Amino acid sequence: MKKIIILILILPFALVFVLPGIQKELKLIKVAPLKSVFYPANKMPLTGKTWFSGDFQLCFENYLKDHLGLRPVFVRIYNQYNFSILGLPSYGDVQIGKNNVLYQPIYLQAYKGKDFAGSTRIDSFIYRMKVVQDELEHRQKYFLFIIAPGKVNVYPEIVPDKIGLIKVDTTNYEVMVDRLNKYNVNYIDFCNYFITIKDTIQYPLFTRYGTHWSGSAVSMVMDSILKRIEVAIREKIINYEHTEGYVTDKDLKFTDADLAQYMDLIVPLKPDPVYYPVYNFDTASTRSHEILIVGDSFCQSFWGFDNVFPRVFSDSSMFWAYYRYKEWPVNKSLSMPINTLYLEEYICNLDIILLESVDANLNLLGYSFIDDLFCLFTQPGNSKERLAARLRENIIYSARMNNDQYLVQQMAVEMQITVDSAYQVLAYQRQKEFFETKKILY
Repeated sequence: MKKIIILILILPFALVFVLPGIQKELKLIKVAPLKSVFYPANKMPLTGKTWFSGDFQLCFENYLKDHLGLRPVFVRIYNQYNFSILGLPSYGDVQIGKNNVLYQPIYLQAYKGKDFAGSTRIDSFIYRMKVVQDELEHRQKYFLFIIAPGKVNVYPEIVPDKIGLIKVDTTNYEVMVDRLNKYNVNYIDFCNYFITIKDTIQYPLFTRYGTHWSGSAVSMVMDSILKRIEVAIREKIINYEHTEGYVTDKDLKFTDADLAQYMDLIVPLKPDPVYYPVYNFDTASTRSHEILIVGDSFCQSFWGFDNVFPRVFSDSSMFWAYYRYKEWPVNKSLSMPINTLYLEEYICNLDIILLESVDANLNLLGYSFIDDLFCLFTQPGNSKERLAARLRENIIYSARMNNDQYLVQQMAVEMQITVDSAYQVLAYQRQKEFFETKKILY
């Protein structure tokens, strides 16, 4: 009897240690993957150099940890304990505000001015933007700059009192709006617009558990953008309208609960009701206008909620995320680095260029897109090498984000160079292919 009791006491602890290994090999239990941003470690080639340097052992240890069976289950238990008992987030890029409203710290930093780029740099950036706008207008192309609001900018009241909202400096947003007016640049300021209307609308512009503008807010944003474009080009783009929609607190669309997903909890968070409009399109209309959108993840809402922009603009239109990779209309995400070698050739085919930045990304000063166009238009003799260097940066960025580490590590071992040098070699190799085939851009 005593042995049976001891066995009963020991068995649960033994299973905790044994089950992950069994699950890893046999996959006995169907486990949903984690939804937070997570890049599992890859194996490193075993060579004399990697063994004696200790790199192989460290890499293999991380690989075993990241690929442990039942790892998602243990992570969710840990996250649920932190959230429900301690009131803490386990995902470092999410903070819990008042009334359990979720937000990201980067938007609070922007609100406080902690990421201020400096008045001189911003003035120079907007001046170059004006030069680019004028040159594009001369080529009969319309340029529009969009400022998207961060959640904290619109709802600062969600920030806990213990954290505070005292600004340490002027903000990129404040200076940038001033310079946009000074240089007469075409722009729409959705920060100011959202703050003005937030107390007059029934449904929130940002959901409780979302970090991007809500589905109902996006409908207003798209209406404003399309009407501005139509006025500028003096032409109707397409006949479409959104009619009476519906209210739901289940199956929220696209990014309306993206932060809740990143929390990776056992018990899902219950969202507040949201409103979604219904769009009706005149399918007989011709989608002849070609647009290039350069911006951040807020732009994904233009097709992520109801696939609106793909039904408004031509099939050759594109979205270049952060001026790094092509994401729309062919969504292969980070595997599609922008081939800047043929930037001018592509610009020639466009009707509209839309540059977007949320307030927290204003310090990136247009993701270098304006700088490259400015160089292309004002110093064409110096632009070739600049754009080639940009392509190599994009290739390296995509390689790092697409888990090409194993390939690069093999190259580093075979060539006896550092991993950073191997990335440079890879960039030059792929650059040659892009130059010969005009790959990625078309």
